[in-house]
Amino acid sequence: MAQPSRPTLIFPNGGEDILTRVIKISWEESIPASNDGLSVWYQIYYSEFYNQLDEPDWKMIAMVPAGNSSFFWKIGNYLSSDKVRVAISAINTRGERSDLSISANDFVIRRASPPTPAVISPVPNGRYGRTIDIVLDDNAVKGTFGQRAKYYIFFSSDKADIPLSPIAQKVPVGTGNIKWDISTLKPSDDYVLTVYLSDDKGNKSSEVNVNNIQIINEGFFLIDTKAPSGFIRINEGDEFSRERDVSVNLFVFDETTCGHSMQFQEGEEAGPSEAIVNVKYFQLSEEDGVKTLKILFQDYGANRTNDIQKSFRIMFDIDNKDIADVIYQPSNDTIWLGHNGDEPALYRIEEGTSFVARLNDPINSLAILNSVVYISIDTPDNTASIFRFTGNEANEVISLTDIESEILSMKSYKGSLYLGSLSGILYVYDETAVNSLQVFDAPIEKLYSDGSLLYILLKNSSSIFIYDGASFVEVEV
Repeated sequence: MAQPSRPTLIFPNGGEDILTRVIKISWEESIPASNDGLSVWYQIYYSEFYNQLDEPDWKMIAMVPAGNSSFFWKIGNYLSSDKVRVAISAINTRGERSDLSISANDFVIRRASPPTPAVISPVPNGRYGRTIDIVLDDNAVKGTFGQRAKYYIFFSSDKADIPLSPIAQKVPVGTGNIKWDISTLKPSDDYVLTVYLSDDKGNKSSEVNVNNIQIINEGFFLIDTKAPSGFIRINEGDEFSRERDVSVNLFVFDETTCGHSMQFQEGEEAGPSEAIVNVKYFQLSEEDGVKTLKILFQDYGANRTNDIQKSFRIMFDIDNKDIADVIYQPSNDTIWLGHNGDEPALYRIEEGTSFVARLNDPINSLAILNSVVYISIDTPDNTASIFRFTGNEANEVISLTDIESEILSMKSYKGSLYLGSLSGILYVYDETAVNSLQVFDAPIEKLYSDGSLLYILLKNSSSIFIYDGASFVEVEV
C-alpha cells in the first residue's frame, strides 16, 4: 500500500535568526501528492528544543490541504529558543503518513522586545530639590508579555560631569513610585533620566529619556546628628544551624535621612562597607560553636550605630555528611536531627539525645508544621516521599509519582508546608492535599522564611525568589 509522497521543506531550513512574530513556512509539493488518488493534507510541526539523540517533542502547528506550498505561522511571544526546528509530512484519508521533512539545522526564535516604558514624573524642564518621585505608567505593560520584564533607571549630567549612573535596576512592573534622593547632587539644569525595560533573555525596549531636569538644592540643609536604629534576624529566628550559609534579614530606620551603608563583622575581622539590602546571605566561619554576628549601620549624615549583634550556634560537626538536617522546635525547646549513614533515623535532642524513628531511605530535609515533624526522603527513583512523625512512629503521608518530584527542602509558612522539588516545582501542603504552586527552571535547593516572607533558593542560581503569600519577586544577590 503506497504512502503519500513526502513534501520538501524549504523554509525555515536552519541557521535563521527570527525576530518577527509571524513565520512563513514554505515547502515544495511532490507531484503527484498521492499515487492512489486519495485526498492528502500536510501536517506541520515544530520542536522547541530539538535534540537529534532523543525523540523530538513535536507539537502540531497546522494541517493544510494539498495544493498549498506555504503557511503563515503566528508564534506570538511565548516562544524563545535557539534550538527550534520545523517538520512537515503528508497524510491521506486512510491515515497513511509520509516520512517527515525536517529543517536541516536549528534556528533561533527570539522574543519581541518589551514595550517602551512611559514616564509620568519627572517632566522635562521640571525644577526639583531634595527628592524626585519617579512615577512610571504600568498600564501599557500589565497584562502583556512585557509584564515579566524589569525597569532599569539611570541618570546623567554633562554640566555636572556625571556619567550614566544607576538609580534603580531590576524593578518589577507594578512596584509603584520610586523616591530618588537628589539632595547630594550638584546643581545643574541638564540632568537626564533614562528608563528602559529588559527581560530575562536580555531583550531591551527602546530607551525613554527625560531631558533638561533642573536639580537646584537651595535654601535648606539637613542636620543629622542622630544614629540610625537597626535590627537583624538570622534565618527565621533559629538559634542554631549546621549550615555555614545563613540568611540575614536587615531592618534600619533613621529619622532625618535614611540608611546609607552597612558593615558585617564576625569575631575580630570586619568586612567591607556595602550598600544596605533587606536580605543578605552570610557565610559563618568554619569551626563549631557559638558565633556572634555584628553589624554597623551608617546614615547619610555619617552617624553610625553601636554594634548590633546576634548570637548564633553551630552545634554539630559541619563536616559530618551523615547529618542530613537539624531543626529547632521552640514550643518545647527541642532539637530534631535527621541522621543518615547505614541506618537513616530521626533523633530528638532535649537534655540528652534519644532515637525516635527509623527510615528505610536517606533523609533530605526536616520541617515542623503545627508542632508535627515532617521528613522528606531521598528516594531511589527521585519521586516524592514524605513521612510524618506522630509521636510513636514515622508514617508516609505524601507520595508523588511525578518525574523528579523528590523533595529537597521544606519550610512551614503561614500555616502550610512548602516543598521544594528536584524538578523545580514548588508544592504546598495544607495537611489535606498537595498542590503545585510555581515552577522554576532549576532544583529548589533551600527554603527560608522570616514569618512574613518565604525565600526560595535555586541550585546554581545567582538570584532568589521571594514569595509573600500572593506573588513571587526575583531578587539578584
